[in-house]
Amino acid sequence: MSTKFSSVLYFVQKHSCLLGIEGTSDNVSLDKLQMEFTQYQTADDLPQADRVDVQWHMISQMQDMLGNFKYKHLARVMSAILAVRHSNADCERVFSLVRKTRMKARSSMSSETLKSLLIQKVTVVHSGPCYSVGKCDVMVGVAKSVGHKQKTANRSMAASFNVVSIYSIAELFSGQES
Repeated sequence: MSTKFSSVLYFVQKHSCLLGIEGTSDNVSLDKLQMEFTQYQTADDLPQADRVDVQWHMISQMQDMLGNFKYKHLARVMSAILAVRHSNADCERVFSLVRKTRMKARSSMSSETLKSLLIQKVTVVHSGPCYSVGKCDVMVGVAKSVGHKQKTANRSMAASFNVVSIYSIAELFSGQES
């Protein structure tokens, strides 16, 4: 194997919480980690797996003749390194979803409404087709309530508009200007 301990050390120094060895100083922890890394480099009995995370889990379970885990610290560090995201694609997807949801036409949308819409969109995407998602009585009730409020507001606004329109038309025909 051509990997050097400096590669592992880079991550450990960047993220000191990776060691997490109770009751020891960092120097002793780094020494133990380097010893495990050296043993790992020279080992010929390492398990193989299709996925690297499964392989490191299998390596973390390896024991010596006394029943001690052979690669306890190295496996912990490697598992943490594997958990680091390789890109920011997830964040970019969320920003794109926010941009599509809050367009210029919806610029007055409250943050709470935007949050609710985004949660629904993400939930639907991960739940499969909309017809496979069971209906939630609370959600249906809220949707009906909002629809009713919107309909009432539209009627009220239309009535106000009709009164203003009728008044304006009457002024036009009477020859008066406002």
